[in-house]
Amino acid sequence: MQTAVQRVSATLAAEAEAAEEAARLRQTIRWARMLDEAYTEHAERGRTAQELAEAQRQAEADAEQVRILREQLLREHPELAAYAQEQT
Repeated sequence: MQTAVQRVSATLAAEAEAAEEAARLRQTIRWARMLDEAYTEHAERGRTAQELAEAQRQAEADAEQVRILREQLLREHPELAAYAQEQT
């Protein structure tokens, strides 16, 4: 038969163990949130870099297309050459 002191000691030990487990779980949750935020930020940065690179490629392609069209226009309508020079 347990004495009252033994029961109280057992209860306190169980409560201390539960408190330690709760603290470990809270720390684990904090680490999981931090990792999730870091992964999300990394993915956003990667996506942003890809979007910027794609925008740059598109701008270069657009500029090349404008150059080609301008050359074609000047070949077909040489009288526009003076106007085209003013625009550049």
